[in-house]
Amino acid sequence: MPIDALLVPGRNEMRITVDNFISRWTFGYEIRKNGVLVNEEWCGTVGTWGCRNNDTTLGRVLDRRRYFVN
Repeated sequence: MPIDALLVPGRNEMRITVDNFISRWTFGYEIRKNGVLVNEEWCGTVGTWGCRNNDTTLGRVLDRRRYFVN
C-alpha cells in the first residue's frame, strides 16, 4: 500500500497489528515511501511454517509502531 498520500508534514506514526483467531499464523509487510523501501518484516511461510516456531497464541500476536518523517 503506498503511504505517500497519507503522510503529513513532520513525524508520522504507523501502527501494524496482527490478530490470530485460529491456529498458526504468519505475516509480512513492506513499507515504501516515494517508491523506496523504508521498512519490512516477515515471519513464517504460509502453508508451511508458522511464525515464532509455529506459535498458536490466539488474539493480538503482533503490535508494532513505525515512525517516518515527511
